[in-house]
Amino acid sequence: MNKKKNVLIIGGSSSLGISLIDSFLKKNHQIFSTYNNRKIELNKNITNVHLDLQSNESRNLFFEFVKQNEKFKIVIFLPALLFGKKLDDYTISEINSCMDINFNLQAFVLGKILNNLHKNCCVLFVSSISGEKGSFDPFYAASKGAQIAFVKSLSSWVSPKIRINVITPSLIADSKMYFQMDKSRQEFHKSNNPMKKLLTKKELSEIICDISSENWSHMNGQVISVNGGQYS
Repeated sequence: MNKKKNVLIIGGSSSLGISLIDSFLKKNHQIFSTYNNRKIELNKNITNVHLDLQSNESRNLFFEFVKQNEKFKIVIFLPALLFGKKLDDYTISEINSCMDINFNLQAFVLGKILNNLHKNCCVLFVSSISGEKGSFDPFYAASKGAQIAFVKSLSSWVSPKIRINVITPSLIADSKMYFQMDKSRQEFHKSNNPMKKLLTKKELSEIICDISSENWSHMNGQVISVNGGQYS
């Protein structure tokens, strides 16, 4: 029987967040899920918490909420913003938004809640294969690469109280990004993966749920590639 834990999911109202919540609920954990515009359906083990990363007022209210609740044993960062543009098509506003949502503000939030995390807390950033091998969208890749460097840097001084890792999935078959592609692009990604298939939200959610457990307590500062062997 798994001991009940408080799990904080930043970006829990996203499609991956909803899948991840389902995985954690199977272990009878208490879920605190942040949302901006869309709440998720509640039950006794789910609490919706408003957080607009780009709003000072919203962030401060969120920090106060965290201080007033029991310390969190697991914290997952999910927010991601992809413009899908080439370098010369970006505006400075879009560059700032991409870096802020995907890295700057997530790192800032973690810094503000560190003292409210449980001893032996597991912190996990969900990055992307783009952060390791690059992307046609250079600022998206840069923001995801920043998450990787941040986790490697942070792991040495927040331990042993906190262990922090970053997971870098390849394209997810049932994601918003996938469905926005035309059929030829979808097939290209499938055929380019050595496994000849794509990762699903459920598969990724189960992996995240598993590596958040005490069975992985010595894994710290690691980049966990979940890409089917796709390195080129």
